[in-house]
Amino acid sequence: MQSKIILSFLTILAICQQGFADPNASSKPLSHEVTPYAGPHTTSTVNLYFTADFLWWKAKQAGMVYATNGVLTQVPTAAQSFQPLNSGHNGLVNYDWDPGFKVGAGYKFWHDNWDLYAEYTWLHTDGSDSLERQNGLTPNFPLPEPVAQEEIANRATSRAHLRFNVIDLELGRNFYLSPQLTMRPHFGFKGTWQTQDWRTRYFSSFLRIQPNQGNTIPLTGPYRMHHHNRYYGVGIRAGFDTAWHFTYQWSLFGDIAWTAMWSNYRLRRHDTVDDTTTGQKRRAINIHTSFYELKYVGELQIGLRFETWFADNSYHFQIQVGWEEQIWINHMSYIGTSNPIPYFDLTLHGLTLMTRFDF
Repeated sequence: MQSKIILSFLTILAICQQGFADPNASSKPLSHEVTPYAGPHTTSTVNLYFTADFLWWKAKQAGMVYATNGVLTQVPTAAQSFQPLNSGHNGLVNYDWDPGFKVGAGYKFWHDNWDLYAEYTWLHTDGSDSLERQNGLTPNFPLPEPVAQEEIANRATSRAHLRFNVIDLELGRNFYLSPQLTMRPHFGFKGTWQTQDWRTRYFSSFLRIQPNQGNTIPLTGPYRMHHHNRYYGVGIRAGFDTAWHFTYQWSLFGDIAWTAMWSNYRLRRHDTVDDTTTGQKRRAINIHTSFYELKYVGELQIGLRFETWFADNSYHFQIQVGWEEQIWINHMSYIGTSNPIPYFDLTLHGLTLMTRFDF
């Protein structure tokens, strides 16, 4: 009796499946294209493409104030009168506009027209500044108490170098959202290694070494401060590239990407000052530290693109010019004489001229 009930149930289920089945299912393919592939199409079977970018970028590192000359540095005695304090400003190191480059290579898969793309970015830049005031400067980084009982400098010079290297690896697919609008969502990884050296010198006639006992020892200076930061990071990156085609060959494009970066910091600060009694340099600060943090990176680009096909559509050439911006949030850090260690944004912006060749 039980077996008959089960057999009847299976028979009814089979009839229902036939009733709800698509009568044209046998004529349909197993899959159909919901988002048509947007190319670039070529008749070549190699399916490789290469890119090369020229960069004219400016890096901006927050927190690089090294001194100020608008602060009262000496309080007059009772027999003296207060003198008017002249207007001052912060001494700030700004990186220059410098050239860089990107190079990349990609491969388009036959399976659903996805492509794998890798790109390397290189930028080396530096900047310098100086500040002078006879009635005194105030260093932005407090000097050690034994070295400077009065934090006064007459002149300061500062110089910084940034070595910026990035590799992006992404898997994406370019398709039509409308007859004239394309989008290429992508996801992958970002890796980077960077080095920053920041050296500042303070010149003063007020520098002293104050031992635990005894008289102070005069120092000729300069007081040298050296921040050396080495940074490594790897993280998951995702974003999308869009293009609006107003003719067959011309389009406006806009790209956006976001990365969560697992970051390793290796910071070092070495401060030295000249000792007139020995003619040697005295080490005032010697600190090393290493730690890990999770940081975030945002990327934006907008511009104009031209592309063309030749040799019976066997090859595709593209050239575009755009304005690119990157923000590395709370990215750089320096060792001070107090905790916690501060973080500062690193931003990069400028002109990006890109060429691409498909075959």
